[in-house]
Order: sequence, then structure tokens, then C-alpha cells
Amino acid sequence: MNLRRLIHKFFPLLRVDHWTKNIVIITGYAFALIVLNKSVSTENLKDLIVVFIATSLASSANYVINEYLDRNTDRYHPIKRERKAVKFHYELIEILVLYSILTTISLILAGYTSRICLILLIIFLLFGILYNVPPVRLKDLAIVDIYFESLNSPVRFILGWFAVNNLTIPPASLILSFWIGGAFLMTAKRISEVNLLKNAKSTVSLEKYRKSFKYYTESNLFFVAVLNIGFTVSLLTIFALKYNPNSIIFLPVVIVLFAFYTMNTISNKTYIVENPHYLYKDRLFIGLLILGLLLYILLNILNLNFINWLLNSSQLSIANLF
Repeated sequence: MNLRRLIHKFFPLLRVDHWTKNIVIITGYAFALIVLNKSVSTENLKDLIVVFIATSLASSANYVINEYLDRNTDRYHPIKRERKAVKFHYELIEILVLYSILTTISLILAGYTSRICLILLIIFLLFGILYNVPPVRLKDLAIVDIYFESLNSPVRFILGWFAVNNLTIPPASLILSFWIGGAFLMTAKRISEVNLLKNAKSTVSLEKYRKSFKYYTESNLFFVAVLNIGFTVSLLTIFALKYNPNSIIFLPVVIVLFAFYTMNTISNKTYIVENPHYLYKDRLFIGLLILGLLLYILLNILNLNFINWLLNSSQLSIANLF
């Protein structure tokens, strides 16, 4: 088999387009610079790039086993049935070789940065095995699949943080907010999938696609989604009050972003909700995010005493704002 045929056969299994999820690594890097009062350097920027590539390869390794092990159930999904592993035959030995190559390169790169990053990436890969591989296969357990898969988000965040300083860990409020925030995105995806499968022409039952879907309904998933929004905003509030009280004014932007995503979920815009790695293509969402970031930067530059005025002032005085 020549190189072109090899690439054509195996490259789609890597899901390179999903590497955009690793933007959370850059977010962790940015938060570390701000919270730890560090500056961008050649060294930490190099570590960031290496960690990003290592995590992307580890993600692809997890996707390879996901594609192979889900090939018989993905055929019941109106979109996923077009995946390469569903339409073409792969030998187990081919999957194991590809997985081994990806994990080996990934772990070598992680070890190049620090031992703690290597350990985190091993955990990241272990999560992929526990989520996909029988007999554990946590993706078949309702609710558990949402919160376990979302653990990848704080792991990515911590990897980005450690690119700046691996001697300190991020605040627990930040770690938990990225976990629960990721769970919201996963819950919205489940809602979209339930609606998509119900509206599909196929009469196949939901649990034939995935066992956990036997217990999922739009109403109980929306209940979980609302809980996730509330907990995430609460955790971000705790972080803001402790590290930069003025940045609490950024939280309304976060709430608007959650509301916007929920609106897309309700309106069955499955392209974005089922594929959150394509969020960068949604101009309105990106516009809101940029607006919020500019507001956050402005608050820090002007150093307004807004929160103290809000909490302590007994009189409305313009002078107290500055």
C-alpha cells in the first residue's frame, strides 16, 4: 500500500479538525500569566507549543480507538454513519499500531517539557481507554458519560497552566469551572443527539446507538444543563472575587454566551452543538467572546473600583467609582 492510500485510509481517524478543542490549553496558559503575574517568554511559549502538539496527538489516539470501537453503533446515527470506520474495514492490529505510534510520540513530547505534563498526558490517555474500551466503557453509563468525558477540559487547562509554571496548580474554582462548563457543552450535545435521532427517518431505538440514550430525554438533559450553567457561573464568581473583584462584571458576558448556546440547542442547530470544535465558525458567538475579553482587559487597564462601590457604598456617587 503506497503512502497516498495509507493517508487516505487512516488520516480521517485522527479527527484533526477536533484539535481546536485544545484551545483550552492556550486559555490555561493565559490564565497562568494573569494570575501568577508572569510574562510571555521564549521558554514558556516553546513549552506551550510542545504541549499543544503532544495533547493533539493524544487526542487523535483516543479518537482512533473511539472510531474503531464505535463502528457498529455509529451506523445508527444519521451523521456518524458516514465515518470512515463505519464504511470501511480496519484490522485490529492496524488500529493498535496507529494508536501506539500516536501515544509514543505524544508522551515523548510531553516528557520533553516536564514530568508533571507527562503524567497528565498519561491520565488523559487513560481517560480515553476508560471512556471507550469494554468492559468499563463509561460512555454507556447515563450522566457518568457526560461528566467523565468533560474531565478532558480541566486536564487541558492544567497542561496550559503548567507551560507557564508547573510548581503551582490553578485555583480549584477555575479547574472545577472548566470541568462543569465542559459538562454543559457535552449535555447540550446529548440534547441535540436525542432530538436528531428522534427526528431521523430511521426507526432504530436510541439505545442501539448508545446504551446511555435509553435513559436520556430532552427534559432531564435540560435539567442537567441548567445545573451546569449555575455551578459554572458560581465557581467563576468565586474565582473573580478572590483574584480580581472587578472582573465579576465579565460574568454577564459568560451568562449571555451560555444563553446563546442554549438557544442554538433548542433551535436544533446540530452543526454547532454536536460539533463544538467548530464554534470558531459562529461569528456571533466569537463576537460576543471578543467583546467580553475586551471588557475584561479594559477593566484591568482602568483599574476601576467598581465592585467595592457596588458592595460597600450606601450612596450612589460617581466619585466612588474611581
